Amino acid sequence: MVRTIGDTGLPPKEGASLSDILATIDDSAIEIVSFDVFDTLLTRPVLEPSDLFVLTEPVWCEEGFPGEFVPLRLQAERLARMRIKQSAHAVEEPTLDAIYDALAEITAVPAEDIAAIQRAELDNERRSLSPRATIRAIYDYAIEKGKRIIAVSDTYAPHDFVLSVLQTNGFNSIERLYVSSEIGRCKATGKLFPLVLRDLDAPASKVLHIGDNRRSDFLRAREAGLNAFHVPSAVSNYFMHSPFTIHWACSERPLTPDARLLLGLIINTCFDTADPASWKLSPHVNRDPRILGYGYLGPQLLLGMRANGEGDANPACRRATAIVALETDSALKKEIQSAAQNFISDADAVLKGRPDDHEGIKTLADALFSALAWNSARDHPFPLSLIAPSVLRVAKPVLPLARRLDLVLLRPFLHSRKYIQLVMDRKKFFASTRSPFLKYYARLTGLLPRLNRGGLRGMSHSAWR
Repeated sequence: MVRTIGDTGLPPKEGASLSDILATIDDSAIEIVSFDVFDTLLTRPVLEPSDLFVLTEPVWCEEGFPGEFVPLRLQAERLARMRIKQSAHAVEEPTLDAIYDALAEITAVPAEDIAAIQRAELDNERRSLSPRATIRAIYDYAIEKGKRIIAVSDTYAPHDFVLSVLQTNGFNSIERLYVSSEIGRCKATGKLFPLVLRDLDAPASKVLHIGDNRRSDFLRAREAGLNAFHVPSAVSNYFMHSPFTIHWACSERPLTPDARLLLGLIINTCFDTADPASWKLSPHVNRDPRILGYGYLGPQLLLGMRANGEGDANPACRRATAIVALETDSALKKEIQSAAQNFISDADAVLKGRPDDHEGIKTLADALFSALAWNSARDHPFPLSLIAPSVLRVAKPVLPLARRLDLVLLRPFLHSRKYIQLVMDRKKFFASTRSPFLKYYARLTGLLPRLNRGGLRGMSHSAWR
């Protein structure tokens, strides 16, 4: 499902680089290379794993079951986790069966119907997973060097399901798979790695573990004596860049579930390939025409297609025409347009069976275009011939005061998982904070857009009508 754009250079984290990882694999002292599974060997087009629950929601609604599926599914998982904490058994991870047993209890839906919903969730999960190219390159290198390969995952998914998905995606050389749902111990607590070492009958010094979670895959692995590298997920890579975090923190409208799926698709496709240090110029496209086409032109065209080019879609169509300006060379234009068509194809596959969400797609397309135009004014990214003069005229007004304040004051809060809250709902994020400073700041910035009606924020949504 997720395509990969660009090279396969890995972002350095905890002092690591691609050359560091490959050099460690080359070391004769390393006999076993261990990989995390989700967001490491396999990736999904989402911001958070729970975003995929919306794909199961239509099945729930078709059957006429009570309530909304996503909040009930989250409630059931919380209940299952609470029960294992209260249990006398030393179990740290609920199984998917336990979660759906809790869902049946909450909703009073018959067990056979709940089982059908559970199968639908696993089917959607399977359909959404694809190999993560940056890690696949390391996996292949380890096999080439004759290393033993294992996988270790903290997940409620069944062992056989995880193994099947890995094999379907070409990871056929995994000697052993350890999942917390089967073993009852987690990497996050540090209790799974010793069990893995005992089963392998291997000293920790001969094992290298690679994963996307800093705590579970790096710190806990190192505490257990393993060699370890932290390779952040594409979503983490994306939000390591201040221009991205600042932009989404300034978004005035929360993203709908469908829009979140599409943003997750864009991020996992375009931003899992480059060392963050290389994103110094034009951070929103990294001088890559495929990113411009897939991540910016594609959503504009999708919006226009979904509305048949009428009404609110007209601005999006004009934006798309402006981005692919007539003065660009034909080969470059074809590359951009091909990437845009790839996005439309992938988006249709992700949203298959979902009701039309024109407003959600419009919010996302507006936000992405605003990001591109804003950065065009800041540091002239990409060949400027790709941006029509009319786009630059929109982008050149001085940044609104609210955005300037966000740039300075919110930066310390943005390089954590709180960016997810900001993307989901800015107002909810500020309402949930305990910081008096942030609450005051939220009230202040609520007034500022009225003082910036001529700035980029207002023009990004209305200047093309």
